[in-house]
Amino acid sequence: RVREAVVSTQSTGAVLMKSENPTSTSTEDMLKNFDVNVVGTHRVTNKFAPLLFTAAEQNSNVEMGCNRAFCLNISSAVGSIANTTSAWNPAYRVSKAALNMLTKCTAIEFGEKGVLCCSVHPGWVQTEMGGPNALISTSGCVDDLMEVITKATAEHAGVMLRNKMEVMPY
Repeated sequence: RVREAVVSTQSTGAVLMKSENPTSTSTEDMLKNFDVNVVGTHRVTNKFAPLLFTAAEQNSNVEMGCNRAFCLNISSAVGSIANTTSAWNPAYRVSKAALNMLTKCTAIEFGEKGVLCCSVHPGWVQTEMGGPNALISTSGCVDDLMEVITKATAEHAGVMLRNKMEVMPY
């Protein structure tokens, strides 16, 4: 019996980060970023969807959130169209903006079935992608992600959160 299900999709962006302008970004780089950040997330979410729907049904007496059924996508602030002030790394930015739309669309469908879906911007984390000068340790990132996972409610459906449950503009 499925009690609860949490899906977290994480892109491996280290090989996808390139400091190029839109006119110097190759189609190949655009496709690689889109494949990892959007298509990959879509594939994983679709595989887990039946389990999430079952969990939501079996826990229908529980408020929408991680104790019922929850899908959390890992996005990035650089995917925020509203906050874009630089043309740096367009392939990654565009793919994260597309992931935000996928998250919103998924949240609408999943919400009808009792499953919460939102995205999170984890911040600049000390990973292979973020490097040693990043501001957030991996353990600090995990703490922040656990806060989002445990505190997200129906009001967060389809939005992008950052640490401390701050809603970020798409």
